[in-house]
Amino acid sequence: MMKRFAICLAATAALSFGLSRPANASVYLQLSDDSGGNTGFLSSAGDTVTYSSTIGNFNVVISVAVRTESSGSGVLDITNTVVTLNPGVSTGTHVLTIQAGADGYNNPTGTPLFYDSSGSANYNNTLGDTMTFRSFFDKDNTQVFGAGVGTAGFSLPFPAHTGSQSLSGNDPLISVARTGAYSLSSIMTLSLTNAVVNPALPPSVNAHGSSVTTTAVPEPSTMVSMAIGLPLLTLALRRRKASK
Repeated sequence: MMKRFAICLAATAALSFGLSRPANASVYLQLSDDSGGNTGFLSSAGDTVTYSSTIGNFNVVISVAVRTESSGSGVLDITNTVVTLNPGVSTGTHVLTIQAGADGYNNPTGTPLFYDSSGSANYNNTLGDTMTFRSFFDKDNTQVFGAGVGTAGFSLPFPAHTGSQSLSGNDPLISVARTGAYSLSSIMTLSLTNAVVNPALPPSVNAHGSSVTTTAVPEPSTMVSMAIGLPLLTLALRRRKASK
């Protein structure tokens, strides 16, 4: 009886603290800009998809990667991103939209989960450029950008500056429910203004965005059950030892 109770309590604790297997996800990417340029849907069965070429008004180098942290957290990263306005682009503000996603996440285990996002932008030779970033958790595991529950999103605007400057931001944690495998997606926009600040250095930005799912803190009811159960288990073991 006591052995069964101990095993059950250990299993409850393991579930509560999110022991999990690594994610098994495919990853995908789509870029578009204000001139009508569009890469179409790019995907990879591996853990990374990359793009390095011109699209519309921009030259883009980007990687989107799926990774699993040692804690078991599922992560979607937009990384190694360098975006530059092409020479000869008309004066004004031009916008690049980056949509990234991955499906088939199985970790962490348990529900609910916590979900949040963070990002940074390093602006070079800017004239009032802006990065926006928002992430989405889709319990239905679809390959649709922006599907499911979204974070609030954040913006990293920067005024005119002839040098280099970095900004960072993040969304607050939100609670999300999962029923099985799920997908994550992120939408990043980069607005660059073309005008003469330093002709030798066209406006550019190095950007990064990360979306992370983590195991939720045990519900209060679970913590109460464990708080009651552990002392009872200790008392029972002491009585059993005393009776021998």
